[in-house]
Amino acid sequence: MNKDISIDIDEISSIYYQKIFSFCLRRVNDTDIAYDITQNVFISLVSNYRNVDKNCILKWLYNAARNQIAEYYRTKSRENKFRVDIDSIEDPLSASYDFTEEFSDKDIIKYKNQVLSELSEQEGELYNDVFIKKLSYPDLSRKYSVSENALRTRVFRLRRKIEIIVKSILYICINIFILIYANL
Repeated sequence: MNKDISIDIDEISSIYYQKIFSFCLRRVNDTDIAYDITQNVFISLVSNYRNVDKNCILKWLYNAARNQIAEYYRTKSRENKFRVDIDSIEDPLSASYDFTEEFSDKDIIKYKNQVLSELSEQEGELYNDVFIKKLSYPDLSRKYSVSENALRTRVFRLRRKIEIIVKSILYICINIFILIYANL
């Protein structure tokens, strides 16, 4: 990016960042997500700066934000179709019994593979880089050609997705366990 473009984008950011952030926050009602969306809007601006009409920059920013918000809700809708909220369900087992003793190493590997199979190819690669290879954020940032903050967001979302998958698997296992032992 040449210096003039960098100065223009810095100036545009300083003028419009708060407006776009406020716009996003009103629509998603979550500060972290609003920051992520706003960041993505300005990243998109950098990528498309040469094609943006400089006389309509605010309009372009609002349209980009609107599109990012729509994408966020589409993604959220897909995630919620498979979400099982076991936090709101009363614990069916007494706290003193450790049902994990019922699982063999073979079972654990099977469930791990089940979790990994529900990740996209890109999420699987990120999982491998973060949790298996234990690459640092600077190394990951270079590998994926994104900022460290964007990468941290991806890792956070990956952890959250894995947590949801694990909770749903656990919920199913607990219900099977209850059915088996309740019928003895």
